[in-house]
Amino acid sequence: MLIKTLKIVVGLLVLLVGGSWLLPRYPHIERVMLINTPAATVFPLVNNLHEFNRWSPWAKLDSTTVYVFSGPDEGVGARMSWKGDPKKVGEGRQEIVESEELLRVKTALDFGQPGTATATVTLKDQGLQTLVTWSLDQDTGFNPLARIFGLFMNKMVGSDYEAGLVALKQLAEANAH
Repeated sequence: MLIKTLKIVVGLLVLLVGGSWLLPRYPHIERVMLINTPAATVFPLVNNLHEFNRWSPWAKLDSTTVYVFSGPDEGVGARMSWKGDPKKVGEGRQEIVESEELLRVKTALDFGQPGTATATVTLKDQGLQTLVTWSLDQDTGFNPLARIFGLFMNKMVGSDYEAGLVALKQLAEANAH
């Protein structure tokens, strides 16, 4: 009986691990918002990590989070690390790795044990308005648990991205007036 149970458990484990390799390796989430200001007003808010917490949905979750900034204030090389309540924001760091004036800002994210990802804010200037796209990409590699987690990333983080874009819109439009 014990050997039969062990075979079933091993079989299920092999099926779970093998099946996870059929799941997407590169989860992607993306949200878009039209902001009623030119890109010149929006860009400084996304290219400066000191400004990020003014519109970040996570900054409001834990007022005890400690943030440390290093490198330049804005653009490539600007870094921010944080450490807060593990159940709310956890700890990690982000660094601006690409910055194209008025067009795009890409950050490398490191969440420690949960892994790394890349977030990109793309701006499309439309005269007096800016179409802002905020996306998150991750490479789960061959980690079966990360691949399973990747299936739920859009549901788990998508609403945060929407809230962040709403806050960015409010901030940018208030700065324009």
